Parts: sequence; structure tokens; C-alpha cells
Amino acid sequence: MKKILSIVIVFGFLFLTGCGKVDESWNGVFTNGTDYSILIYTADNETASIAVMQAGENFKFYPVEYQNYLKVSDTELTTIAGEPVKVVKDGLKIKVSLESEEKGVWTNIEGEYTKLKNVNSFDLRKF
Repeated sequence: MKKILSIVIVFGFLFLTGCGKVDESWNGVFTNGTDYSILIYTADNETASIAVMQAGENFKFYPVEYQNYLKVSDTELTTIAGEPVKVVKDGLKIKVSLESEEKGVWTNIEGEYTKLKNVNSFDLRKF
């Protein structure tokens, strides 16, 4: 209940301050109502940076922080290093999936996320 209330307050604040319009670019913070949020940023539309924040009751942890790690297309991000991680975009939503049995750090991150806000740099303070 606290999470829903805090999300409503954030959206209300963004609407009142005029920052409520979220564009459909890759650059942004995405959330799905769990303890995980994803920051994606691409400066050149060729490579993207990604960071994942896991927030607990008394902590914040970043299990994934990769700068210029993903190859960008219009609707898909794939890892340059060849890991089986794929991020597919549909408007303001993204879906993170793994094409492997071995998921490692990505195990709890798989799923669908909705864009919460825009970002203009790869900066963990943007969370």
C-alpha cells in the first residue's frame, strides 16, 4: 500500500510541476512495482547504458551497472558482450527477458516495466 501511495504522490508531483510528460525514447527510469527499477540511457542511439536498482526497506543495491553495454535498435536492446539479455520496447513499456537457463544476476529482473520518468544522462542519482 505504501508503494502505491508513493507512486501516486510522485506522479502527482510530476504532473503539477509540468514534468509529467514522458517521451517514448529509451532514456528513462522504468519500474514495475517491485523492488527493482531500471535506468536506461543512450547518448548516441548506438550503445545504451543500463543500471538496475534493488530497493529494500533499509537499503539500495545496484546489482547491474553497465555503461555502453547494450546495442540499440528502434525497439530492442541486446548486449554487446553476447549475454542472453534482451530488452524490448513498446511505447512506454519495456520487457526484459533472458534467452538462457543460466540467468545469474538477472534472475529477479526479468519482466515488464513502465517508464516513470525521462533522464538526460547515465547518473545513478537519476533514480
